[in-house]
Amino acid sequence: MTKFIPIFFVFPMIYSSAVDAQSQTLPVELYYFNFQIIDSGVELDWGTATEINFYGFYVERFADQEWGNLGFVKAYGTSNSPKDYSYIDTAARSGADYLYRLKLVDNDGSYEYSDTLKVSFVTGISQQKESIPKRFRVSQNYPNPFNPSTSIKVDLPKSSDIELIIFNALGNVVYAKNYGDRPAGSFVINFNASHLSSGVYYYTVKEGKYSIANTMVFLK
Repeated sequence: MTKFIPIFFVFPMIYSSAVDAQSQTLPVELYYFNFQIIDSGVELDWGTATEINFYGFYVERFADQEWGNLGFVKAYGTSNSPKDYSYIDTAARSGADYLYRLKLVDNDGSYEYSDTLKVSFVTGISQQKESIPKRFRVSQNYPNPFNPSTSIKVDLPKSSDIELIIFNALGNVVYAKNYGDRPAGSFVINFNASHLSSGVYYYTVKEGKYSIANTMVFLK
């Protein structure tokens, strides 16, 4: 079988910031900020690549010509691995447009803002996603460990040809599938490992000239 060494590319997002005069660049990398419309309101989802002594996130929504705080989400604090967060705005109602942003606050009180996310909440649509990811991103498979199926979320900033390749611990390809040209946005790859033995595997999702790799654990 073909041997391939997975390569991991990290593409941190660049965010416009509104930082007070005393603050410095925060020790956190926010690398995605998206939403989905669910039955109970608007669910905001975001993730960090790394955190160092980081405090957390204030979730803000623009209403009545000003920004207001909806709630606070505590950060992990210090981490060198990706972390995912979410917040549900249960007060959002169908038939309106909303603007959201995150206020990223460090332990010393310094802060900056994420980009503004526009949400169009249309009556009769259970899920809608207007925002296009700014960077190619492959999420950690979920669940992990898994048996026998797992899912991998992929974010595409532009239409791209997508391929999934899975390797065993020796670097041998045990599964490969091309999903063809996918439109910009997010989609989920479902993988069933019932034909494989229990163990640690490495998966790579390729998009054009870029690829992102991660580890998955299959336990029968």
